Amino acid sequence: MRTGKKLTIAIGMIVAACACAAQPVEGLVRIRSDGTALLFTTHELVKGAEIRFQYPGNQYPGSTDEARCCASARLTSSHPIETEDYVSDELDGMGIKAYGLSTDSKHQINKPFIGIAVIGTSLTIHSEGGELLVQSGGTRSSIRTCLSSEGVHLFTFKNSKKVSHLYMWLGYDVQPNCPANIFKSE
Repeated sequence: MRTGKKLTIAIGMIVAACACAAQPVEGLVRIRSDGTALLFTTHELVKGAEIRFQYPGNQYPGSTDEARCCASARLTSSHPIETEDYVSDELDGMGIKAYGLSTDSKHQINKPFIGIAVIGTSLTIHSEGGELLVQSGGTRSSIRTCLSSEGVHLFTFKNSKKVSHLYMWLGYDVQPNCPANIFKSE
């Protein structure tokens, strides 16, 4: 390969990495009963990326079941997607990537949990009723989850426009709580 092509590829990779860092990226975090934490997203991420994610509110005595914001983690590696981890991109049909996470010692979680993950630097995140409001520069995003009869949906809105819809199949029935209008315009 000629030096010019190598330089072009390297510059392209740097630009892609910078674009990801500048704009928040969303995903679903799944914590298994053994404490293994996995991130599912449509985005290519690099090892060491900073992730903030919801964690179970009832983790500590006297706390409620509502998800809390936000624990910190670092991306450790790409991870094979296993059969029980069926996740799809319902809006654009993009491929799903799975990554292993290393959580901080303060948030070692040893029970199953699924929540919102946000990837990026210089983010301001507010939690409001289970929804995450994310500010990055001039961009405001609203990220929320809800349940259908057998799965978890993650929706991202920017300027009231739906820009992402991930779905994680659970393999068992749950009580649906998604508002009917949230599926419109897909």
